[in-house]
Parts: sequence; structure tokens; C-alpha cells
Amino acid sequence: MLGIWRSHVEYRLFLINNVLPFYIRYRTVEFYFRALTKLYPLKLVIPKALLKPRFSTTGKSSNQQPEMFRSFILMPELYYNSISKWISLLEATPVLCVVV
Repeated sequence: MLGIWRSHVEYRLFLINNVLPFYIRYRTVEFYFRALTKLYPLKLVIPKALLKPRFSTTGKSSNQQPEMFRSFILMPELYYNSISKWISLLEATPVLCVVV
């Protein structure tokens, strides 16, 4: 089953509400600003529509597909092509964990 996806409007509100504290406290948002601007307008309606018919309607729902899409958008933007190195960066950079 396809998991629950936040609407684009909900994601934008989530982004604004959760990135602002990082901006005020750490200023790391400025460093990643160019990359983060790729996520704000990113609508995941089309990937969801493409994936939905390919998932079973029974069983355990899969989760975090939107987060994976966002992560795959940010990886090349930040010049990462290794998933293990990308995960290390996410673990070390809380602002990226929030936005993905």
C-alpha cells in the first residue's frame, strides 16, 4: 500500500515552520539556501500518481516515499552521488533532515 503523503500546501507550511528555528539559531539554512529552494516549489503529485497503481491495496503500507524523492532531488544539488555519504551528511546536518 502506498503510505500517506502530505499535500504540497502542508509540506510548505511544515517547511516554513520547521526551518525558521534553524535559520534563527544556526544560520545553516543560508549555506543550503540554493539547494533548499529546489524543494519549496516541488510538487510530488505526479510521482504519487505514477506510483499508486503499482502498489498493492493490502498489506503494510510503505512509508517515506516523498522524503526519498526530496532526498534524490537534493543529492545532486549538493554534489552527492553516494547514498551512504548522503546519509552521513543527513545525520550531521539537522536542517537537511527536517526539509527532506
